[in-house]
Amino acid sequence: MSEIETLAGTAIRSIEALRQSGLHVVECIQVTDPELATALLEGFGTAEQAGLWLTTPHVLFGGVLPVELLANNRREEILQVVRIIG
Repeated sequence: MSEIETLAGTAIRSIEALRQSGLHVVECIQVTDPELATALLEGFGTAEQAGLWLTTPHVLFGGVLPVELLANNRREEILQVVRIIG
């Protein structure tokens, strides 16, 4: 196997792990914060899209992951942006 094939496999596994993490974040939010979960699903259409957004650095947040803001008690910022998107 070439180095590029190895790196491609690693990248594919990383993307899948990130997708799964995003889905777990959304599942957690559905249990702990139904208002935010509803806004996310209305704004993004699917749990997978919402999870992807939550686990991707965002320019509006200075390159920080939205889930990091949630972890630091900055829920209102997330909710405001999601409502604008939706």
